[in-house]
Amino acid sequence: MNKEMSERALEYLAVEEFPFGIASGIPVGVTVAGKFGEKESGPNLQVKSLHDYGIVYHAKQPYLICIMTEGDNFYNLAPIIHEISRTVYEEVENQTRSQ
Repeated sequence: MNKEMSERALEYLAVEEFPFGIASGIPVGVTVAGKFGEKESGPNLQVKSLHDYGIVYHAKQPYLICIMTEGDNFYNLAPIIHEISRTVYEEVENQTRSQ
């Protein structure tokens, strides 16, 4: 993939499709290029998997993050992704303050 196509792909991934995932734990104005996925499995589809990954364009230290969750209810999994995302962003922010 050439540079132009790579940049175009990142632009598409930066369009928020899942407002309850990683992007919800990141301050407004910080770009996140990512993709989420969901899956139901088990004999009665009782196991729910919700995953989100992204490139967080932190001003001083961009980083990759991937969060994979599993439970019995999608609505209970999204807040977990949010909280992990928020915690990681805060840690990166703390580590880069003196830079």
